[in-house]
Amino acid sequence: MIIHFDKDRKLEDIQIDFVTQFPYLKLVFAPVTKGSRQGSTTIYSDATVGDLNTIVQPGNIDVTGNMTVMELEKTFAEKIGASVKVLRKAGNIWLETSITSNWTLARQNEHAHEISNSRVF
Repeated sequence: MIIHFDKDRKLEDIQIDFVTQFPYLKLVFAPVTKGSRQGSTTIYSDATVGDLNTIVQPGNIDVTGNMTVMELEKTFAEKIGASVKVLRKAGNIWLETSITSNWTLARQNEHAHEISNSRVF
């Protein structure tokens, strides 16, 4: 899947593109600022890429199931200047994937599907 971005693209549209491919995962955006912890302030979906980085150059991010969470987060930081966190669905809640950031997006999505459809929740 190719995610196109430019300064006018809404983050919500990027999230929709992502969830279409990985229905049990979700992207959460935050600005990357020098001198502060990355991802410390959540950005809402109605914001644009330009709200995160006013000098972003238009481009594309190629997202595949073989990409790890860590690779995806790094790519977003490099290309659009945003800290992106991938969350995994677990029943009715969303969990951070920081402990399993070396898992591929496909594995994360499959695991979330299994957990969300188990009778434990």
